[in-house]
Amino acid sequence: MDKLQFLGISGSLRRASTNSGLLRTAAARLPAGVTLEIASLADIPFYNADIGEKPAAVTRVLAQMGAADAIVFACPEYNYSLAPALKNILDWASR
Repeated sequence: MDKLQFLGISGSLRRASTNSGLLRTAAARLPAGVTLEIASLADIPFYNADIGEKPAAVTRVLAQMGAADAIVFACPEYNYSLAPALKNILDWASR
């Protein structure tokens, strides 16, 4: 394998998020042949099983996940669990 493609997913939606900043810092410091794309969850709607087709924003992130060799999660703790934004995209991905 010549190149590795990582996908970074931050559980925080804030632009000034520490977790998103960690992903940006990691992306800037990877060795040659390794890239880290950072997915945006800002426009992902809440998971709803009644929605027939997945919204375009969801399809975009799921395609990014499928194309990645690995996924790097950076997530704040939220009430002793995952942040809602991260849990939401995992719900979409698991259906």
